[in-house]
Order: sequence, then structure tokens, then C-alpha cells
Amino acid sequence: VLSQVEESCPEELSKFVQCVDKNPRTWVHDCDEHKKTLTVCSHTKVPSLVATNKRCAVESDAYSKCLNEHGGQGQGAMVEACKGAMKALHKCTHRHLSGARV
Repeated sequence: VLSQVEESCPEELSKFVQCVDKNPRTWVHDCDEHKKTLTVCSHTKVPSLVATNKRCAVESDAYSKCLNEHGGQGQGAMVEACKGAMKALHKCTHRHLSGARV
């Protein structure tokens, strides 16, 4: 999948990697906009991710809903509350990507 992202979103990937390299301790916060831009690009231009997102829409929506509902509870509580939804999304994604060139 990474090679497909490199091919489909080279500029977005480069900017994100440069930001991470420049901000090794604070990249999680400092590079959030670059991460969002890369995510949008990859989810709209990388064929295997586009297909997986369609096939796993129910699981993805459930996970997003859980994160939104529990986001104010703190990281640990949110992870605990949403781990079932995360596992379902991971299982679906893995199932569909395992057939794609990764």
C-alpha cells in the first residue's frame, strides 16, 4: 500500500515525512495538517484504499462514531471504549487489503 501512496500522493507524503523529520518530538501535533492532507489524498487516490474504505464503511463509521462519543474522556478511556470497534475495523481492513498488493 505504501508504494501506491508514494505513487498517488508523492507531494503530500513528502511534506508529511519532512515535517516528521523536522519535529521528532512534537510531530504528532505539529504535523497534523500534513497527516490530514495525506490521509485525504490516499483515501481518494489509492485504489486499494478506496475499495477497502467502501467495503469497510460500516466498521469505519462505527469506529469514528465511537471516537467522537468518547473523545472527551481521555486517551485511555477512549481506547478502552472503542477497542471493539477498532478491532472490527482492523479485521475488515486486513481482510480486504490482504488480497491487494501491499
